Amino acid sequence: MSYRAEVPESALGHVHQITSALKLALDQAFEDDGLRIFIERYDDVALLGKTSTTLNQLKHHVSTSTALSDAHPDLWKSIRSWLDALNTIPLLGFKPVFVISTTCKVSADSAPSFLESGTGRNVERAIELLAATASSSRNQSLQEAFSAFRRLDIADRYDFVSSIYVLGDAPNINQTRDAIQRLVRVGTSKLSVKPFYERLLGWWLNRVVEHLQTGDPIHGSELIDKFDDLRDQMAVTNLPIDDDIVDIEDVPKSLVGVARRFVEQLKWIAVRDNAIANAIRDYHRAYVQRSRWVGDKLLNIAELRRYERRLIDAWRNHFDLLESELGAEAKTSELEKWGREVYRLTITEDIPIRRDCTEGFIARGSFHILSDDGRLGWHPQFLGLLAKATRTA
Repeated sequence: MSYRAEVPESALGHVHQITSALKLALDQAFEDDGLRIFIERYDDVALLGKTSTTLNQLKHHVSTSTALSDAHPDLWKSIRSWLDALNTIPLLGFKPVFVISTTCKVSADSAPSFLESGTGRNVERAIELLAATASSSRNQSLQEAFSAFRRLDIADRYDFVSSIYVLGDAPNINQTRDAIQRLVRVGTSKLSVKPFYERLLGWWLNRVVEHLQTGDPIHGSELIDKFDDLRDQMAVTNLPIDDDIVDIEDVPKSLVGVARRFVEQLKWIAVRDNAIANAIRDYHRAYVQRSRWVGDKLLNIAELRRYERRLIDAWRNHFDLLESELGAEAKTSELEKWGREVYRLTITEDIPIRRDCTEGFIARGSFHILSDDGRLGWHPQFLGLLAKATRTA
């Protein structure tokens, strides 16, 4: 195989491993609240549960022309890995189950075929074929695996091989993704499936990176908590708040040091710099989150416009009420103080975009988006000030 072909297959294999780990963990975590997941520790994916331990070898092949046979490197590399793992995996009172899952087919009447589940499973015949291969094969790259297998006595050999299960023609990377999305589909709307999956996978990738760096296990309970949280956020009365947006600290240069309308409106009422910095951050977070909802088809423009009308109504109530108390000869400082009061009352309004989506920066940032559009303002003379700023721009 050429270098150009090997690199994509290797890269796909790594992605497949992480995605499959998520699927395997989801399959077991709902039933086993003590599940611990390890990746690249005892095996490609190791699942250590309350009453079982499963070591998974995951083999992803782009080509479907090859088949898993008696002498296939995937099989013997797996055997070598499992024999090594027996010396390192924690003893939990039960022997581990070894699974090799491959996207290629399994050769008929081969050792792997006799280790598939079902009525055709025949451990004794599989042992005979494996022993024959270990004694006759001249593949130098697999000699250590052959030797390790030959060193097993009869009882240990049977105990080991009887714990091996082969899954041929297994789901590839795309089919694994589809299988996870089918799990996600339960309890959520059709339109929510893709954004649900993408957010779950994004969280999982970050958690896997942390796991690989620290060596600490991923607990199945963490996965279930995240799954349930996303399911709640995808409800019709809610919208997902994404961690990467919540954690935004640095805002684009286009919002800093530039005479944006919403920033100028805050300066007209003498809001302090630290409060303006918070407003810029809220504006940016709300803008990005709202755009993502629309892009993910979780929020349509009509609903967004209805929400903005609700915000404008809340602002107008405060603006009109206080305006009636403002004297005709009010000084500049009084106008600024009046504007700060309108701003304070408005920006602290609890107006969720949906009933259960209560993250405060959405409303605060949306007020600033409307201010930037000139659809509302804080200073009692904001319309005149905006008109003047437009003429001098």
